[in-house]
Amino acid sequence: MTHVRAARPEDYDDFVRLYREISLGEPAAEQRSWDGLHCRQARMAVEGDRVVGYLRYELFDDFAYVHHLSVAPEARRRGVGLKLM
Repeated sequence: MTHVRAARPEDYDDFVRLYREISLGEPAAEQRSWDGLHCRQARMAVEGDRVVGYLRYELFDDFAYVHHLSVAPEARRRGVGLKLM
């Protein structure tokens, strides 16, 4: 079963792995950026002890802007992205 939780600094390696799925060759944020701003604005989808998706967003007064949404290939088509939203 998939559950969604707030991102943590120790999720950085999983973030990089999933970011590569959507990055079109652009580098992922550095560890210090993840530990600071990015981690506070991200949610992780977890199945067992494996991170299978992430969402990075930014909140404004009356809406949220989604920067990235990535789901691991083996977890696609099971509603993981919807749970992250």
